[in-house]
Amino acid sequence: MLFDVIPDNFFSPLAAPGKVVYWECLCRLFAVTNRQLSFGVERDVLVDELQFYFDSSFAAQMSGEEWESAEPGSMTSRDKANFILRRLEGYGWISVETDYSYVQRVNFRDYAVQVMKTLLNLSDEKKTEYQGYIYTIYSLARSGGENPGLGLCRLWRTRMLC
Repeated sequence: MLFDVIPDNFFSPLAAPGKVVYWECLCRLFAVTNRQLSFGVERDVLVDELQFYFDSSFAAQMSGEEWESAEPGSMTSRDKANFILRRLEGYGWISVETDYSYVQRVNFRDYAVQVMKTLLNLSDEKKTEYQGYIYTIYSLARSGGENPGLGLCRLWRTRMLC
């Protein structure tokens, strides 16, 4: 069942008042980790990436309450980066492991990778792979040819062999 795999609070950061900050941080982290091998990325590299984000003028803003801080200005950008990583780990988006040399490495969880790919495709308004297939199948089935099933068989064979 789906809820046996995905934690109950998995989508909480995307439904929180600071959802834009979480989304932008998830996108940045995913871009960095997606380029790496399956060994993960050093946590310090991701902290630096998020710190750079929070220092930039393009960073979305969250109120002090969302940072769980009494004063919005009391957290440095590095504190915010560490806060986001801890929260994403708590929500089940990422896992942090310590390797044999005591270096913390971060990976997106398997289900989070699939969710991120889907959400990025939605945000980029990319058409799913199947939309083209559906139109082709519909066109072949509605064609007035002598044997429309033959066209479907050809489509099936080309897709199965690719």
